[in-house]
Amino acid sequence: MRVIIPTTAKPVELRAVKRRPRVPASYMAVVGDFRPLALSADYHRFVNGPLRLVVPDLPATELSLSDALDCGRSWELPVLLAHLMEAAGRLDAREPLLLWATGMVDADLNPQSADYHIPLKLELSKPIFAEAEASGAQIAMVVPPLQSDEERRLVEAFAAEFGAKLTVAASLAEVTAAFGLETELEAPDAASPQAAASTAAANAPARLADVSPALPQIRPQRGARLAYGLGGVAAAGLAVAGIAFFLSDSSTPLSETGHEPERALVAAADNLAVDGLYAENRAACQEKIYTGEHLVVEPAERVGDGYQLKASEGLCGLRLRNMSEQAQKLFVDTRLTGLAIPGGASILSGGDLSAGEATLLYFARTPSPLSSEAVLRDPTGRESRVSIAIE
Repeated sequence: MRVIIPTTAKPVELRAVKRRPRVPASYMAVVGDFRPLALSADYHRFVNGPLRLVVPDLPATELSLSDALDCGRSWELPVLLAHLMEAAGRLDAREPLLLWATGMVDADLNPQSADYHIPLKLELSKPIFAEAEASGAQIAMVVPPLQSDEERRLVEAFAAEFGAKLTVAASLAEVTAAFGLETELEAPDAASPQAAASTAAANAPARLADVSPALPQIRPQRGARLAYGLGGVAAAGLAVAGIAFFLSDSSTPLSETGHEPERALVAAADNLAVDGLYAENRAACQEKIYTGEHLVVEPAERVGDGYQLKASEGLCGLRLRNMSEQAQKLFVDTRLTGLAIPGGASILSGGDLSAGEATLLYFARTPSPLSSEAVLRDPTGRESRVSIAIE
């Protein structure tokens, strides 16, 4: 089985979900590497929060990926599916199935509609689909409710082209039903409300665009238990021990539509907020970074169309937040990223930041005075250049 997490740069393959009960926090890493990636803090919250609804006994885990994931939330739905498959004992099975999914989920694991740049992701994924089709593998696609009839027609046409089974899911129940996943190890009593609900769901109009034979039934392995939680459970905002050098801070708002809003022209620095992350001294910086303790956040001084911070032994890093009302790509020059702790995800290549989302840059050493620049690029290609000086 291959699980694909499409991004606007390239498809990323989820190679394994590895249970690490002796590790203090869940994390993402490139296959063969132990260093956590940018979204490890969000992934840890995901595992210790909403994922506990369906896999309550899950310890800390390592998510092994073919390439880095730097920002955003569209990884949540494919990662949810991977965990469900792992809990059912099917993720590592030599099963000819390609599973492609994109989208974020809420605190109850229900997929959320937003602009996920699906046409671009599908175009970049064509070689993988063609390879799977040529090999005779089954293909499954799972997406949240689409934002327009045109987008839905495009996705359905793509699925039909490659013989894929498409699920447009608005709830966790629809996600699990598409793969025959049991939410309890034991079958529910026929007279129970759960059984009645299952019967009603089975008789409801199908939400799948079935263009290939049904996928294999997926059932939990012996001893595994998937607990289907009902009701809202807020994801825990837990401190992460020993992970993340560029971290996603403040997840994408669920109300985000992805459509570019009308807005007046603003100064470049109004699109980017820069804060300093501080501790008592360098030793305290290192301790707090690696144990997940809170750092003091102080806004950088606004100077013209940029920001200025004081160089000090207690300056542990920076927080850069997209303050515009639309997604932006963030580029930071090497004068700053050269100070970063090795092993973090680079934002030199243009990491995507949703409206209100931030990324953290932790310093490997006390910064010397320098002048640098950050660039935000909106979906139309318009750039906002912001100077960042450490004096």
